[in-house]
Parts: sequence; C-alpha cells; structure tokens
Amino acid sequence: MSKLTTLADLSHYSFGAVVLAHGCWDGLHAGHLHHLRDAKAQGDVLVVSVTTDAWIDKGPGRPYMPEVQRAELMDALEIVDYVILTAAPSAAGVIAALKPAVFAKGADYADYHDRHTLEEAAAVKLVGGRMHFTSDAVRYASTVVFAHPA
Repeated sequence: MSKLTTLADLSHYSFGAVVLAHGCWDGLHAGHLHHLRDAKAQGDVLVVSVTTDAWIDKGPGRPYMPEVQRAELMDALEIVDYVILTAAPSAAGVIAALKPAVFAKGADYADYHDRHTLEEAAAVKLVGGRMHFTSDAVRYASTVVFAHPA
C-alpha cells in the first residue's frame, strides 16, 4: 500500500505528534537514513515532503532522479509513514498547513544560514512546533555523493 498522499488528504487524518522532514532526497544515502531515524524518534508519525523537480536548485543536471522516483524511494522506507510532493522551494507552506509538532532538518542547517531554513523556522514558530536538528553522526550530502571529479 502506497504512503504517497497529498497535503489536503493528510488534513483529514488525526495524528499524535507529527514530525515533518522535507528535502530533495536525490540519491538516497546513509545520511538520509540516519536523519529520518532521528526525526522519527521525535514523534509518532513521520511525514516526508519531497521537493518537486522544478524547485530544486542544486546545480546543473539536478535532480538526478525525477520527483516520482524520489517519492517512491521515501514511500518504500518502513520508517516513513506518509510521503507528499511539495511544489515550493521550502517547507514553509507545508508547515503552515500540516502544523507538525516537530520540523526536522539536518545538522548542517543548524546555523540558519539560508533563507529557506529561516522561512521554515518562522513557520514552525507560528504553528507552535519546534525545530529539531538531527544528529550529524553520518554527514553525507547528496551533493557530495554525486559530485563528479574535476
């Protein structure tokens, strides 16, 4: 049974503490798994938001995998409860609609160095949730994993 759904459909469900993890998820790797495990431990239900292709700005030729395949990878993970596609550069809109208890970001975002993280943090605050920066025990960015030699 597929866990891929829509934000509108999720609004009809009643959950315990929802944790939201948002990202590109381009090329699943060990860092993603550690991030999702840590995120899931923060609540009852883990919703993974997958950025649609049009909004990924990680460089030429990205994403490597189309959004449908990236969503299918998340859907196949036992730890993930629901998967949604998000047509926006940040998760701020999803946070506003879903009102998660926790929004999980990777440790590499803990310094709030980009505008998307700032938007997301503001949205989390408005809905009464909290930011959680997952452990960086396994630091492995897909940008590095798929980097081509010079």
